[in-house]
Amino acid sequence: MDYFTAADLEPEFFCRVTADTLCKGGRRIVAATAIGDLTCNSIASETVRQISPHKLVGLVEMALEFDDGTATNVVIKAKPTDAEVDQTIDLVMALTSPHVKSVWADNAAGNYLGGLCRRELALYRTSEPTLTAVLPKCYGTYEVAEREASVVVIERLHDDVRLLDKVDQPHVWTVADIEAAVLGIAGVHGHWLGRHDELAAMRWMLPLSEPPRMAPIWAALWEHTAERFPELIPQAWRGRGTRLLTNPDRWWNEVLTMPRTLVHNDFSPRNIALRTDGTLVAYDWELVTAHVPQRDLVELLAFTQPPDVEREAVDHYLEFHRRAVAAASGVDIDAATWRRGYQLALIDLATTRMMIYAALHQFKPFPYLPRVAATLARFAEFEQ
Repeated sequence: MDYFTAADLEPEFFCRVTADTLCKGGRRIVAATAIGDLTCNSIASETVRQISPHKLVGLVEMALEFDDGTATNVVIKAKPTDAEVDQTIDLVMALTSPHVKSVWADNAAGNYLGGLCRRELALYRTSEPTLTAVLPKCYGTYEVAEREASVVVIERLHDDVRLLDKVDQPHVWTVADIEAAVLGIAGVHGHWLGRHDELAAMRWMLPLSEPPRMAPIWAALWEHTAERFPELIPQAWRGRGTRLLTNPDRWWNEVLTMPRTLVHNDFSPRNIALRTDGTLVAYDWELVTAHVPQRDLVELLAFTQPPDVEREAVDHYLEFHRRAVAAASGVDIDAATWRRGYQLALIDLATTRMMIYAALHQFKPFPYLPRVAATLARFAEFEQ
C-alpha cells in the first residue's frame, strides 16, 4: 500500500490541498519544512505510531514559504484509522486488568471511539458560521482511503492566542476568560439546540445512546479505578457510581428527553484557548456528538475550578451559560430543567469520560486528574 508518510509533506502537496485558501489566485508554496512534532501529549497517537510506524500519524508543525516572499506556519493533523484506534484501546484495556480486558472484549463492538478519522475532517469542512467562528482556520483537507490518509491542514495557534495548553494552571483562567469560552461555545449550542433530526443525520458523529450500550465497560473501569486510584473516586461516590452504571438507562433516557445540541464533548483547557481579541478557539473535535449543552460546561468547570470551589461560582456559570444559549437559540429555557440537564451531564462525565482518563492515567499520569476528580466530587455534593 502507498501509505501517506512524512515524505508526502512537499510543497506540491500543500499547493494542491490549500488551493482554495493559502494558494488561492495562483500563489505557490516553494518550500515546506517540518519544524516540530506536536504529538507528544497524545497517548493514542504515540501508541498508533508504534503500531503503524510505516505511515504518518499525529501532529506536525510545518513552515511554509511562498513565491511572493511571505511565510506562515501550519499544523498537519494526520488521523489514525478506526482499526488503529481499536488496536490502541484494546491494548490499554488488556493492560488495565484481566477483568477489564474480558469485559471490553465482550462489549467493545461498535464502541463510541469509532469514526475518529472522519469526525474532525467533516467538521472542518463545514461552512456553518457558528462553528467556523470557534474553529482554528482550516486551509484544506486530504482524505484518500487507499492510502489510509485522513489529514487536515490548520493554522498554528501560537502568538495570537492566550491560555494555550494551560490545563495544569487552572488559576490563570479568570472569571472573564471562562465567560468568554462559555459565550463562544454557547453560539454553537444555541444554533443546534433541539435540531435532533439534523444531528442524527450526521452519521459521522458519536452515537446518541452510548452510555447504556457500554455500561458493562464503564462499570468494570469504575471498579478498577476505585481500587487502583482511590483518589479519583471518593469513598462516598463509589456506591452511587455503581448504582448509576447498573441501571444507566434510567438517567440516560432522561437525557434523551431534553433538548440536545452539537457539543465539543472534550471541552477543557486541553483543547481550547482564547484569541487576543477575547474570542474562543476550540480544537481537537474528534469526540463531537449530540448531547445536552451542559456537557461542555461541566467539563470546562471541572478543569478550571478548584476543589474548594463555592456553589455560588458554579451557579453563576450555569446561569451565564443558560442565558447565552437562550439568546443564541431564541428559545426560553426553564432554569430548573437547565439545572437538571447539568446534573445529568455531571453524571455522564464522572462515570464515563473520567474512566477513560483513569485507564490512560496508569500509563502516562495526568498531573491534573486528581484535582479534576476532587472538583467533580465537590460539584456532586452541591447537587445532593
